[in-house]
Amino acid sequence: MSTLRRSDGLTLIELVSTLAIATLIVSSIYLLLGSMIRGRMIVHARVSDQERARQAMAWLADRTRQVNYDSTRACPEGFLRIGNGNGFAQRLSFRAILQEPVRLTYVYYVEGQTLWQETRSQETSALCADESSRTSPDLNRIALTPPIVQPGGAGCTAPPWRFFCYFDEAGCPLGTPGCPPLDPNRVQSVGITMTVQAQSTSGQLELQTFQTATVVRGP
Repeated sequence: MSTLRRSDGLTLIELVSTLAIATLIVSSIYLLLGSMIRGRMIVHARVSDQERARQAMAWLADRTRQVNYDSTRACPEGFLRIGNGNGFAQRLSFRAILQEPVRLTYVYYVEGQTLWQETRSQETSALCADESSRTSPDLNRIALTPPIVQPGGAGCTAPPWRFFCYFDEAGCPLGTPGCPPLDPNRVQSVGITMTVQAQSTSGQLELQTFQTATVVRGP
């Protein structure tokens, strides 16, 4: 007489095999989801950094376009200080009209890998020379970018590295060989170069450079 064998469950080997397969599937899904989330975060950070750089460039171009000389004011100058923008001592300072008839002093410089803006009111004769001579930043300065700004771009035609370049009416970069010296009264246009670092899709940091040039409306 044959004996029937009944199986009411899984053997230990079958149970271990099932758990191993389930663990492998769950781990694969976890790694896939983690990779997708990480990639999305990198893309978001990259786009965000690029957008901030573009916004800062547009803001700078709009302000420099409004540089205003006015012989009837207590402070007639337009450009007060022109430098490469790397550090407060090398700042760009000018007077511009944002809303008629108010004329303000705008100051820009890169410090701590951040582009800073200062807005000052200096329309009295006693304060006219203050901007050119002061040696420390305003405590009320505003950060236009997160800490992504690199030391500008290459100089107008050659190093040293610059954030701002200045051109005369003929388009000659002031202060470079073969062109007139750097003189605020000769500036007719301003070139701006901003280099930012952002994560690539592989997770590595890469540099991207944005450039623009703005023709000054005044004098």
